[in-house]
Amino acid sequence: MGILSGLTNKSKPYDLHDIRDWDEDERGKGKIYDPKYIPEGGWDNWCEWAAEQGKMAHIIQSRAKNAMAFELVSDTPKVQTELDKTFGRLHFNTKAIDFFATRDVYGRCFIEPVWDLLLGVKKNELKKIKSLYPPSIKVFFDNEDDVKDLKDYLQDKKKYRDYSSGLKEGPGDNVIGFVQHWDKKDIEPEKDQSVFFMPDELIMILRHPSHRNPLGLALPKQNYVLMMNKLGIEKDQAIMAKRHGDPKHKFIIPHDLWDTEKDNVKKELKRGIRAGLDFFFRGRRKGDDGDRMDVSLVEPTGNPQAVIRAQEHNEDQFNAAMGWADSFTESKSSNRSVGTIQMAFFERNLSPERKIFEETFLDELIEPWLKAKGLPAGSVKFKFEDLTPEDKLEKAKIIGAVLPYLPEEVIRKFLEEMGYPISGGVETPDIEQPSMQRFSSQKGIPKPVIKTAKSSKEQFKEEIESMQEDIRDVLGL
Repeated sequence: MGILSGLTNKSKPYDLHDIRDWDEDERGKGKIYDPKYIPEGGWDNWCEWAAEQGKMAHIIQSRAKNAMAFELVSDTPKVQTELDKTFGRLHFNTKAIDFFATRDVYGRCFIEPVWDLLLGVKKNELKKIKSLYPPSIKVFFDNEDDVKDLKDYLQDKKKYRDYSSGLKEGPGDNVIGFVQHWDKKDIEPEKDQSVFFMPDELIMILRHPSHRNPLGLALPKQNYVLMMNKLGIEKDQAIMAKRHGDPKHKFIIPHDLWDTEKDNVKKELKRGIRAGLDFFFRGRRKGDDGDRMDVSLVEPTGNPQAVIRAQEHNEDQFNAAMGWADSFTESKSSNRSVGTIQMAFFERNLSPERKIFEETFLDELIEPWLKAKGLPAGSVKFKFEDLTPEDKLEKAKIIGAVLPYLPEEVIRKFLEEMGYPISGGVETPDIEQPSMQRFSSQKGIPKPVIKTAKSSKEQFKEEIESMQEDIRDVLGL
């Protein structure tokens, strides 16, 4: 509704008219809840922007760094040497962080292993591991339209003539090829910069693929409504902070001034809205005070506590949807176990995502590399770092009381983990050493009972031995 709509001579003196459609920020606000809504520039463009904003950026980076904290290990010394040499040179751990973050931002990531080919046919060594820009890659599935488009695209490429002729329509969810810079082929056909990749030449890792999101669901897209609401609240807070202590004003614009200077008045009102001014009312018709602009105070009202609760609710929703918790980076509680518990949940949440990357890398990168190098298949595994810190003090409390009764190798292991390595031998105290009174020495106990009863020393020994397995589990032996 425009500001001039409905303004007649019969308008009430102090009608408040709709000025929201002047404010660009208010346009289309309800569209974010439309299932078919696409932001200007497309989802990839918006997700790129969102992934660079404040807390969203921090969470995405932290998720990637925590999830991809791993080592490639092998029980075979020769394989381990080759692993360290090749994947260290390729900076694989650092690139894995980028792969994970890219998958979060776009819902998908594309990885190109670049091989040094022997005689142009046989894979010999990994030269590079490249991360391709997701929006530049078009994925072709075996549905009717994609099969037709890919055949048309490959018809002039002799290298892929046989492959193209064998393409057939299938269930529609199998990848039949990738083309990088698909759009550029139409811009300058004579300078076609597009690149075709066979299905096994790129590694594609998707985030929560579905029929609605066949190329994965991006983390910012998943949180679009929460993100926009959060940014809106933060914008309002910034305006409120700037105006802290500033009284709210009500401007009464004289009727004649409105009629003659409405364009200038509207321009000033726009500036006022952006500056955070509150209410604008049309003035009375010309009378005793017709040419005056009145300014009066409007006392702020409302429930500040309710506003704070609403802000906290939105923030909690955002953190939960991002798989995050503020206590990772700040503490509002004196109980430090709260942060540890939340970190444990965070680690559990990342574990399945780690598994996705681990299985994909092993199947499509590590195993082909082992085969190319002539190394044993299945000889490499991922060793991920735990996020929850080990509580050595708690472990010491558990084991300290029974330490004298433990085997030598357990004591050595325990002291090494506590920061006290032992180079020489360790004498384990004899379990028989403690002085313990036998039941048989007690008077008044019937002889049949004495014959069947075990000594307290033997019972204690059995208890200690039964605890050894539990203690070994604690130490990870």
